Amino acid sequence: MHQCVKALLSLVLIFQFFSFINAQEYQYPSDYAASLIGKNELKEAVSFCNKAISEEVLKKPMDSIEVAFLHVYLSRAYSQQSGEANYLAAIKASEAGITYCPSSDDGISQKARMYNDKALYEFNTNLQYRSFQSNLKALELFESVKKPDYNYMINIYIDMSRTSVYNGNIEEANRLLRQGERLYARHKAIVDKQRNYSTIGRIASYEFLLPYNKIYQLTELGQSRKDSIAILKSLKKIEELSKKEDFLIGGEGIYITVSLNEVADWIATRNSEESTTITEFNEALSLVNRAIGLVEQEEYGGLNYLYVFKYNRSKFLMMLNRFQEALLAIDEVIQTTPFTSVNTPTFFAQKGRIRARQKEKDSALHNFQIAIQNIHQGKDSLKSDFSNFKPSNIFKHNEVLHTIAEDLTKNFPQDESVKKMVAQIYKIGLLQFEASYDKRKYNKRQDLYLRRIFNGLIKTKGWGYNEDILYPNLLNRYETIKNTLVWTEFYQNRKTDNLEGLETLLSEKRILLTAIAGAQNDNNIKVQDSLQTLLELSEYKLNNAYPNANLLSEINFEVNELQQELTEKQCVLKYILLEEELAIIKITKDKIDIVLSDWNYDNLVESLRLATINNKQEERDELSTQLGKVLIPNIDDNCTSLIVNPDGVLTQLPWELIKIDGRYLIEDYDIHYTSNLGFVFPKTKTNNQKELLAIYTPNYPESNERFVTRSAPVFLEGAQNEARLISNYFTSEIYKDNLSKTLFKETAPNASLLHLAMHAEINTINSGLNRLLFDDDSDSDKNLSLEEIYGMKLSANLAVLSACNTGFGNDNDGRGMESFQRAFTFAGVPATVASLWEVPDIATKEIMVGFYENLKKGQTKADALKKAKLNYIENHNGTKLSQPYYWAGFVLYGDDSPVVDSSNTWIWLLSILVLIVLTVFLFKRSN
Repeated sequence: MHQCVKALLSLVLIFQFFSFINAQEYQYPSDYAASLIGKNELKEAVSFCNKAISEEVLKKPMDSIEVAFLHVYLSRAYSQQSGEANYLAAIKASEAGITYCPSSDDGISQKARMYNDKALYEFNTNLQYRSFQSNLKALELFESVKKPDYNYMINIYIDMSRTSVYNGNIEEANRLLRQGERLYARHKAIVDKQRNYSTIGRIASYEFLLPYNKIYQLTELGQSRKDSIAILKSLKKIEELSKKEDFLIGGEGIYITVSLNEVADWIATRNSEESTTITEFNEALSLVNRAIGLVEQEEYGGLNYLYVFKYNRSKFLMMLNRFQEALLAIDEVIQTTPFTSVNTPTFFAQKGRIRARQKEKDSALHNFQIAIQNIHQGKDSLKSDFSNFKPSNIFKHNEVLHTIAEDLTKNFPQDESVKKMVAQIYKIGLLQFEASYDKRKYNKRQDLYLRRIFNGLIKTKGWGYNEDILYPNLLNRYETIKNTLVWTEFYQNRKTDNLEGLETLLSEKRILLTAIAGAQNDNNIKVQDSLQTLLELSEYKLNNAYPNANLLSEINFEVNELQQELTEKQCVLKYILLEEELAIIKITKDKIDIVLSDWNYDNLVESLRLATINNKQEERDELSTQLGKVLIPNIDDNCTSLIVNPDGVLTQLPWELIKIDGRYLIEDYDIHYTSNLGFVFPKTKTNNQKELLAIYTPNYPESNERFVTRSAPVFLEGAQNEARLISNYFTSEIYKDNLSKTLFKETAPNASLLHLAMHAEINTINSGLNRLLFDDDSDSDKNLSLEEIYGMKLSANLAVLSACNTGFGNDNDGRGMESFQRAFTFAGVPATVASLWEVPDIATKEIMVGFYENLKKGQTKADALKKAKLNYIENHNGTKLSQPYYWAGFVLYGDDSPVVDSSNTWIWLLSILVLIVLTVFLFKRSN
């Protein structure tokens, strides 16, 4: 053993010696580091950089551009190795190198480039907020020097724009790209000169890059006619530029060919195939044929994308029913593609689709089988019933499986053997999705395919197949995945760093779990024990900093646990909006039912909301009755409490105003809501046993308006009276003077009940920027954003947001994370009362006072809110104030348990009664 160690040390010394000799050939150590990376000797580069850095720092501890460059190459050597730990190491190397950049203009410019590098590593580690901030810092630094690197700055704007496209934010993508366009327009001559004389020769002009990126973002996210015009205008501009004398056929031609293909695909697929005209298909075919011709005949760039262009040609020919030409086109692609390519399943699926449309079932099934075989990762050949299917980690294979199932269903709707195969495809489709969706980066397509798979499984169970997939198991898997997607979407799109350190802690935990799994495979008990100790320490740090992190980011839902906590009187109604259908899931203590129904009622939901807000009684009653027939399944007679989990556009609607048999639901049920089945009984870590109601009601300026809602920062008389009256029911502290988020953050953690009677500002583009206004200036830093709530640690068991629109998240496509309800849940508050529209101030006061009076009596939260609303309706019966607009806006999300132990209430009342009787007895005796 000793000899082995000596031999190993000798080898290390020999390596270091030759590294030293080789390094002498270069003027600077950083040049040698760059050469190692160029030869893909990444571990050697890491070792050399660390050694060279320590030597250079000894020579000149601070302001060393050479030390900064060594950190650049150290970070790049880490980042080019696989694993999350290496990306985190790259980030640390960048951060360290930035501190060595001199304060000269050259040093500041280098620091800016290093911030841009750091942004890339942060993006790849899903630290998207930090990535965004690093890029902004890079831009700020470039702008501070006399001669900014405009070329680099425009690249940053383009990269940030493309990231926004990936995240589905078209408004932000447009804004960032416009900034890049304006910067190029102002400094075109300088930028073009930089690109004409780069170290690798003249490179593509931004005259091509900017319109190309405009096409990219609009073909990905554009929907309006205005977007169509902008796409075609940008394409025309790119094609005109190709006529310039200095046009680079290879370097700039690729942007023409790729743009032609992207526009062609957008024209052919932006709408459903049935609603796309033959003229549009022919236009798409013409564009992609031009792209192919330019690559093959005129040597334009795009050779690596040629298979994509030809695949699209086959697809457009198929859509035009030119089947033989479509087959020839896809056969050409298959013959020139390696059989091991990740795209092979797509190409065989396309061939199967053509055969299916020709009604050649056997040929279609044969090609579909080959496609699925190429997705299968098992060592054994795929069985005909797919029972031994092993999924790949390629997300695009979800699209292949869905396309196969959809085409088979469409072309052979009555064939039982085909139905059976479709059922099997949806079954393996769920396995494929679970194995390939990115748990750390959100994309809208993930949510789309999850819904499609769920729809397919429910539908095929209705056909009599997939009986081994039980509803509880399906719900558990759907809900767990859905919560992960919603959390990931919120986390990557946030605009502040109020969750600083959370992703680092979660990353540390993931790395340790991976390492433990590796040690288990190697049966290394000693390493397992060491890693387990580190994992326990990591979890302690995570739980201490974010006690409820697991509740949102790592929830594993079990429907049987939910059912065990339900009472006989409770019924959960979960809704999942599918592409043309609605799944209604009814869960009681001992049963789960799922039904699919046609859905094309989005407009009705919005119409009912508007009719309610505008007090259009006849229209509202008609719409609420119509929606009631669609949304409310048969409910058991013993059920008196509904727990509603709405989805998408349905989150805009209070179920209380839906009518069944001429009666509002509120008349027969107490109703509360949840944004995920895992939050019906949220296990938040609350520890505040002291009864304290903290009331926050700012003193806004006086207003002359007679009808005031809680959406604009003006004086709220009702809110002031509300605060005074509800304080009579619990031990209370009222905060109204010099209110700020700082005061809220200092005092709120001590409260068992939180009441915020104030205005709110809703950001319709980015719900993460929604704010509660502690100040009449909506731009004041005294105000509290939704994202800041996530960073708090609270221990209250109820937060009442007596403000406007606090429950109305940016939720038109099923997202719910942005609402204040989920923010308070993460912060530790298991229940939240929030509002769905602009709330009248005086009516709110009356309902809130009744609500707190009922809470004090020991009623459940939902029952207390229901009775407060019914009492309000009775008090104003026959007047305009009894309309649902005045009482239906407030809804309860989360835990429904009482805030006061009802047994204690009875003891308190009995004690008072005994005291009264004793007083009367003593009085009579004394007389």
